[in-house]
Amino acid sequence: MLERRLDIARAGRRQLSVERRRMGAGDARARGELVDPLSVALAVELLARDVPPAAGITKYPEVARVVTPMDALDALSVPEAAQVLRVDPSRVRALLADGQLDGQKVGGRWLVAGPSLRERERGPHEPGRRLRPANAWAVLALASNEDAPWVSKHESRRLARLLAARGLAGLVGRLGERSRVERFFAHPGVLGSLQRARNVVPAGAQAAREQGERLVSGQEADLYVSERGRAALVRRFALEPSDEPNVIIRVLPDGLWPFSDRRMPLAAVAVDLAELPDARARRIGRQLIDQLEVVPTAGASG
Repeated sequence: MLERRLDIARAGRRQLSVERRRMGAGDARARGELVDPLSVALAVELLARDVPPAAGITKYPEVARVVTPMDALDALSVPEAAQVLRVDPSRVRALLADGQLDGQKVGGRWLVAGPSLRERERGPHEPGRRLRPANAWAVLALASNEDAPWVSKHESRRLARLLAARGLAGLVGRLGERSRVERFFAHPGVLGSLQRARNVVPAGAQAAREQGERLVSGQEADLYVSERGRAALVRRFALEPSDEPNVIIRVLPDGLWPFSDRRMPLAAVAVDLAELPDARARRIGRQLIDQLEVVPTAGASG
């Protein structure tokens, strides 16, 4: 069956080459902009059989066309990456979804970039312990030149000094406990109502669009909710836990609600974006982090 798919893909390739010459797209092939669906099907078949990407490309050169721009010879399947990191494959998928590992989806299956995997394996990833949720949000508020009234003045001054010394970029790795991230699938028809629900605050790309950042509207919902409001939200919108989510819920502990008028501190928007799997969102998030002033004034004085 696999050899038959290969023969079909090669025949389709010959026909596509004729079309490219006719359209004057001779160099598009080298850039990987024109990919025939049959080659994609072949690559999916190889991945389904757990054929390592490098071995698949050596035996079936057509596969190389569907894993660009990532260097396919330095990419691993999720099970292979899990063996390298000595974790369960579900953990690798979570790291990819959080943007903590670089990768690319081919036909719904992840390929993990080798350099990113090796960097993760070497570790450690950031100096210092993670900040507790209240302090993490105080750092984000101070980096946005906003007050953080949920922490004491003494703690606010301490965090302001830490932020001035390290900068927001240097503290991103310590902000991971600002919320508990859960992933669900919801019927696409309810996503708009979900994002407008009471007692939730848009996060990630949706929050960036509301702050004026130019991001293409996606088909996902990303939002913050309190621990107390989480269960009701899940019931109301019939959310189901999923490895292929279209809803990300970021749960805050009860008693901590660092938002005003459903708006997030700009630094929080930036960090959320920098952790998303979408490459463009991550790039915009990192640019925002670099642009933010790291000389806090809101909490620096007594």
